[in-house]
Amino acid sequence: MKFATDGQRFLRLSRWRGLGLGLAISFSGLLSVAAAIVPATAQGASKQIRIVFPFPAGSAGDTVTRIVGAALQLQTGRTVIVENRAGAGGITGTRSVVGAEADGSTLIVVPSAVMTMIPLYNTDAGYSPEKDFRPLAHLVSQDLSLAVGPALPVKSLQELIETVRKDPSKGSYGTPGAGSSLHLIGVKLGEIAKIALVPVHYRGAALALNDVVAGQLPMMLSPMPDQIEQHRAGTVRIIATAGDKRSQLLDGVPTFNEAGFDINAQGWYGAFAPAAVPVKIAEELGQQFIAAVNVPENKARLAQIGFVSIGAPGAALGTMVSRDIGYWGPIFKSSGFKP
Repeated sequence: MKFATDGQRFLRLSRWRGLGLGLAISFSGLLSVAAAIVPATAQGASKQIRIVFPFPAGSAGDTVTRIVGAALQLQTGRTVIVENRAGAGGITGTRSVVGAEADGSTLIVVPSAVMTMIPLYNTDAGYSPEKDFRPLAHLVSQDLSLAVGPALPVKSLQELIETVRKDPSKGSYGTPGAGSSLHLIGVKLGEIAKIALVPVHYRGAALALNDVVAGQLPMMLSPMPDQIEQHRAGTVRIIATAGDKRSQLLDGVPTFNEAGFDINAQGWYGAFAPAAVPVKIAEELGQQFIAAVNVPENKARLAQIGFVSIGAPGAALGTMVSRDIGYWGPIFKSSGFKP
């Protein structure tokens, strides 16, 4: 789907979940200005940019991708297309970028799991995060959080643990997928607390959230952007986050570490290019992505839906990929998880 250069088309595109009317109006005006500034010859000579997001439209991550894609179009004067290429938990779209032309015209935006978790447990994924991709920029971070619903009306992690010890039927927790970091956080919490936590795997966080809100599932672990609106509305309660410090967006919610549990993990979204893309092109694209998440309006909108804008260069993103693979590898082995 293209980011249009006229107001009417962009307003239609703004109906994607997570993009509000105010954001659409702001972007449509900016896009018109950008089209007027960039010479027609330059626009015609520049190849369009295709950003693959390997999951369906409508998720929080899809919104992140479209926000940065719209800003990228403003900065470059090139047409930017976001392509939702879903399948196999993110593998299909990710694999499609590996062999793409290495001129910077095909890129991918992915959550951390695609570059860290999947390669750990799926040897047939068909890609290597460190060999097949060149990291461009760390875009945003997201806290991973534990939320309870009306079936488990507790106010703290310690209270949750005491409740599950007394009534193991309250120990089921929803995850956005088997083998995800959220699944493994639950495994690790159960091991540390010595309680029986049973994962219930869904195809995405939204379905798990529906069951928690309805009281059919006691709790869930997911990226905080998937829970924050319901938390603010009071239909679920976030009682712990997995970062090394409290969330900037929910300062009153303690971390697992603060509650006495050695769990330290954070989700993120990054932009990558095929590994063969020249360093100079990759650096230029990385700077454009960094500028995109640092636009004040974009930072505000991303914070509203639960993300913290980071805007760190590709080298920092590459370090994060290696670090996270090292962190989750031993946990996978101890969990005994097999896809």
